[in-house]
Amino acid sequence: MTQALFAEFTDGRQLANVARAAQLRHYRLLDAFAPHPLAGLADLQATPSSRIRVAMFVAGIGVAAASYGAGEYYTAVVNYAYNAGARPLDAWPPFMLVPFATGILAAALAGLAMFLFENGLPRLHHSWLLLVIPESAGERQSAADWLMQNGARSVREVET
Repeated sequence: MTQALFAEFTDGRQLANVARAAQLRHYRLLDAFAPHPLAGLADLQATPSSRIRVAMFVAGIGVAAASYGAGEYYTAVVNYAYNAGARPLDAWPPFMLVPFATGILAAALAGLAMFLFENGLPRLHHSWLLLVIPESAGERQSAADWLMQNGARSVREVET
């Protein structure tokens, strides 16, 4: 658990300016929340890479393979073998439409689910700045006072 200061700002530009100034004062920026993208704010954060693409790829390929194997191949070759037009029972080209469409649908749904999971379902209607609390009590109060002087509407200590 990390102790952090959670500061609320009324203006997004002010939040971005304070985040830049906090980095110059060697405060570690954990995260910033705003209702809209703020120029240069993402560069200040050391965010880990996202796993959304991996989840989308795995879900898309997995559902497409299951759709082809269980939905198309099994029904046409094993369960109800039907010879139409002297084609082989396991001809794959006619069976590709359904796995392709379901794979894309599964990838999109997995991407949405992973996006919501990674972001913790935030409520982004205020601008927030999350800084690691300095070790000493004097520095902690100094950081909170500095945030209030720079326009923070409120400052709270939280555990992350």
